[in-house]
Amino acid sequence: MQKYLTTRNLGWIITAGITFMLMMSAGGKLMEAPEAVDMLNGNRLGDWTFIIGLGEIIALILFLIPRTMTLGALMLSAYFGGAIVFHMSHPIAENQSFLAASIYLVVVWIAGWLRGLDIFKFT
Repeated sequence: MQKYLTTRNLGWIITAGITFMLMMSAGGKLMEAPEAVDMLNGNRLGDWTFIIGLGEIIALILFLIPRTMTLGALMLSAYFGGAIVFHMSHPIAENQSFLAASIYLVVVWIAGWLRGLDIFKFT
């Protein structure tokens, strides 16, 4: 009997959850949803809404492809690092907590590790 709940499959399940959440987030930015635009306009980033969403989608796609997973993980780390700093420097509303971006960052690295990401392998 085959094993179905392997660490790699668990990594893909977590990746599916991350993908769903980031697609919703990036979709709102790409379609310039009023909530996303208002939050970014309030912090003088409204003109960059589409570009931020596009970067989020590109990083996610690279993370989903096994050959480019390392680059995708690094790009998502940069994206969430920027989100953490943004939310720490603009603690205006309750929904702009940096905790969510921090959790997503940790979950991305856990999913990558479970899927076989070995960022420190130099050979």
